[in-house]
Amino acid sequence: MHDGCRSLPLLGRCSCAQEEKVEAMQESEVHVYARQLWKARGQKAIAEAAHKATEFEKKRDADQARHWRRIEAILMQMRGPRQS
Repeated sequence: MHDGCRSLPLLGRCSCAQEEKVEAMQESEVHVYARQLWKARGQKAIAEAAHKATEFEKKRDADQARHWRRIEAILMQMRGPRQS
């Protein structure tokens, strides 16, 4: 929660514009990283992201696991639909 912001005190967070900007910035950074990973590894990047997510899940690091699942999802969107 930001100093002086009391909009959602029971949830431990606020709904002010500054928090929304931080979240949007983080999301754009994830997209940039995913694009760089795709450019460097191609379709192997999807497997790499899934592997890292699984490793963090095993370590019970939910934040890092969620981060890598987001990257995996972005990479799968970049790949496009699978063709049979």
